[in-house]
Amino acid sequence: MTSLITRFQQLLPAIEVVTSQSSVVVRCYEYKETIEKHIQWLTEVEEKLKEDMPLDIHDPGYVLLHEQEVSCFQFHVISKLYLLIQNSE
Repeated sequence: MTSLITRFQQLLPAIEVVTSQSSVVVRCYEYKETIEKHIQWLTEVEEKLKEDMPLDIHDPGYVLLHEQEVSCFQFHVISKLYLLIQNSE
């Protein structure tokens, strides 16, 4: 009987490790499921928005947005060129 108790006491640290790891695995699995549900929901919302609001390239808001994007890109290119010129001097 004492040998069984000794054996059980030797197994306790391993049992504790497995128990703590299993709870972590369960939490990770639950988190994964939650994230997958959110991604699915966001994908559905994105598809619905694309169906409901077709893009009108003649819309003044779209034109302004496009001009702003082009201006930002041009500014980015010019600032990179400026940095290259500064570093070469």
